[in-house]
Amino acid sequence: MNRSEKPETTVRLSVIVCTYNRSSILMECLESLANQSAAPKDYEVIVVDNNSTDDTCAQVSQFVSTRENFRLVSEAQQGLSRARNRGSNESRTEWIAYIDDDALAPGNFVERILLVIDTFDFDCFGGRYVPWYRYGKPAWYRDEYGSSSINQSHVGILEKGFISGGVMVIKKSVLNHLDGFPPFLGMNGETVSYGEETYLQNRLRDAGYRIGYDPDLVIEHLVPSYKMHVWWFLSSAFQRGKVSWISIGKETSAINFFRLFKIMVYDAIYTLIPSTKRLFRGEYFIQNWIIDVFRPQAKNIGTLFGAAGKCIRKNASA
Repeated sequence: MNRSEKPETTVRLSVIVCTYNRSSILMECLESLANQSAAPKDYEVIVVDNNSTDDTCAQVSQFVSTRENFRLVSEAQQGLSRARNRGSNESRTEWIAYIDDDALAPGNFVERILLVIDTFDFDCFGGRYVPWYRYGKPAWYRDEYGSSSINQSHVGILEKGFISGGVMVIKKSVLNHLDGFPPFLGMNGETVSYGEETYLQNRLRDAGYRIGYDPDLVIEHLVPSYKMHVWWFLSSAFQRGKVSWISIGKETSAINFFRLFKIMVYDAIYTLIPSTKRLFRGEYFIQNWIIDVFRPQAKNIGTLFGAAGKCIRKNASA
């Protein structure tokens, strides 16, 4: 029986890994997904190559050739959202799990997902991630920088906040109902952008779907060397702020701008004094001070920049 003839009814979960030019890291991710406590018949792994120019296709093709529950597909249109949607379209199951290509899944990853599916009434749920220091880390880099920020110690509905798209599980029918991830948001090749996961989860909540969180569904997420520089913290915060008007669905107005200025002043006062005091204590470095003081402002400036751009485009089209 060839792969196309396998009965689809036995597969319970599709794990989707979208990738772009990270073959060496990707192979470690795939190895972790191959070494699961769950039976291979219970899950499939779909690797979506989003126009990689390195040896991703060759490496993955060789890998999947010896594993019947692994598949490789290609998405010609650039963008993480498009790749995720392609993976969903290719899946053969009721439930889809997304994991980043620079993450490691523990041996019980699939088993834990299936347990939550069988036990709880969620339409979508996520877990948490902890840092994977493949290249080591500087003394000032804190584990919290590379960890989930959700503070919920039990499995249940996530009333506030957003789960990470790097460890997200969702019903395929629900994702289809909302037309998938928004292609106008998210990473696009070498271009860094965010917001697609927040946008989708806001739409889920608006439509009455239940978003859950499981603190025991854990992955290790790579902290690459370029994320261990202060400038990355500031630039990524700016980018997150820039897309927040779209991803959160805010409307720009004079009230919004006034509120934003108030937030900027509050953040400056709230962080500057206590952060400066901590400089004179142990285990707190100048890099931590810069991040604590200027990251909130970078996000606020990005939000202001994005809102101004939205107003200009809105007026131009009026």
